[in-house]
Amino acid sequence: MAKKYVVENAKLHCQYGEQSWLLVPENRHIGIGGKMMANETDYKKTCCGSFGTCHSPYVSPDVTQKMHDILLDNQLTSLQQFSAMEVFPCQYEPGPQWMETKEDVYIAGYRALMEDSWTFCTFGLGMVTLLNSGQSENPAEALAECLNQLETVVDTYIKENGLSEKSKNDLLNSVLLWNGYGSIPWETKVSQELWDFGVYMEKNHPYLSNYFERGVYLFDEQTGANIDVSYMAGLSMVITDPPEGCWKLLTEEVSADEAMYNGYLEASRQESSENALEAMQKFLDYYASPEYNGSGRYTDYLEMPENYRTIYEEMYRQGSSMDRSYYEPGVPLDAYGDPEEIMKKQEKLLHWPEWSQEEKDLLILQSYLSDYVGEEEADAFVRKVCESAGREKGSWKE
Repeated sequence: MAKKYVVENAKLHCQYGEQSWLLVPENRHIGIGGKMMANETDYKKTCCGSFGTCHSPYVSPDVTQKMHDILLDNQLTSLQQFSAMEVFPCQYEPGPQWMETKEDVYIAGYRALMEDSWTFCTFGLGMVTLLNSGQSENPAEALAECLNQLETVVDTYIKENGLSEKSKNDLLNSVLLWNGYGSIPWETKVSQELWDFGVYMEKNHPYLSNYFERGVYLFDEQTGANIDVSYMAGLSMVITDPPEGCWKLLTEEVSADEAMYNGYLEASRQESSENALEAMQKFLDYYASPEYNGSGRYTDYLEMPENYRTIYEEMYRQGSSMDRSYYEPGVPLDAYGDPEEIMKKQEKLLHWPEWSQEEKDLLILQSYLSDYVGEEEADAFVRKVCESAGREKGSWKE
């Protein structure tokens, strides 16, 4: 896919900051789709004037001195403490005009800006890149193109540096798996090889580096929901035998974050992947197919494998409790735990013959999830998935 020309209001991103949008002078008369085209000189201002909070480790000494009084007022003792509070304001200071521009196309006398162009800020030395062109574009197609570019970059890097093909997965994952989550179940690696590759990416491919640096999200128009594709890719590498393999990966963070929630549910209906790139590509192939059903991620998650149904039917026949435990007749219940809690679980199972298969399935799912997030959180999560699927959770009513 060919690179696009950049127009006004294209989304900007700083390596050590947040997002902003590109400003183009009002007297620019050349446009695409009703939007004015940008050139290599449009680098001095952003729509917000800054990139929010600065996280750069390279703040200059004179800036440190300027912040001295603020440090004292906040009863802090170091700039590091100040930065850790995430209150250090961005003071965007433009560096050189845009690089990697279109050599043979001129807009108002200067080279046209392209979506892989870059510059940097002299305040914190953060690389500034474009997250999109500002033109109407399909986010899924943009992600697919970036994945293709990244794989080509990695293959070339391996060949030029004499690395083993076995290192490909680690190099890909080091770029594609965002590290900003509270907890992750997949393996992360730190090595000189990966550090060198990260430096290489920032220096030679800043557009790709910034594109993946903060995670990848897609908006599903079918359901009106955001999907955290980065998190989905990480989970798809550690899930075995879905759907039951995904139950142990449920966390409270997933329950609270809507994009992670949808990424988790998408991963639960995928087969395991060798690396994050493969997982994302498989998802995009499905996402672009006529068979894709956004609501299916919810209904598929609520489906129960037949072998788990059999386990609970046998539990009912034997008189076991809802925690899948068997209590020896004649042995006091307090030998196994809280007698009242055990009795509640046994009483629930007494109603088993009265329930529909759907109600039984929801009960089984809640019971298994409670092993990982507790009964209340599991109950709330099942209710949330049922609501997303347009169902009512009524398997056990107070």
